[in-house]
Amino acid sequence: MQAHRCHGHCLVALLHLINANCWGGPNASKRNTATLLLLASGTEDGHIHKCSTSYSEQYLESYSGHIGPVYGLQWSPFNPKLFISCSGDWTIRLWQEGRQQQLLSFQSSNEEVLDVQWCPNNSTVFGAVTAGGRLELWDFAVSTLQPVVQHALTKTSMTGLLFAKVG
Repeated sequence: MQAHRCHGHCLVALLHLINANCWGGPNASKRNTATLLLLASGTEDGHIHKCSTSYSEQYLESYSGHIGPVYGLQWSPFNPKLFISCSGDWTIRLWQEGRQQQLLSFQSSNEEVLDVQWCPNNSTVFGAVTAGGRLELWDFAVSTLQPVVQHALTKTSMTGLLFAKVG
């Protein structure tokens, strides 16, 4: 693991709570379990850095792939090792902790992607909104080349997206 100083211009930060056993091993007692706070931050230069509140002077991991500012990040509600990011470079990227390169890249229209959110009911579906007012729903089990649903708003713009939990 390379150590890097945690400084610079952070555009977006994402918190992730994990339960980690202080002693390790499957038979360790519950009272030795601690909650660690991980922070993923997206930067103006397109990098994503994972930090821990316990080690504030260094990055735990860095992810490179975006060539524009990172505007949004979200951990998968189904797999704690996966997260998605969106950027001013018109792309959405799927990442896995421990891998510095993206797993998948999704090309939006020729507009900045301002926000991205996982669907709370389906592990392969996420939504995104663009600077031009487009809502895109992607299902990477169906296609990685184009959204399964696109909707453009003409008289208003969107800057964020939130799924409602059903059931």
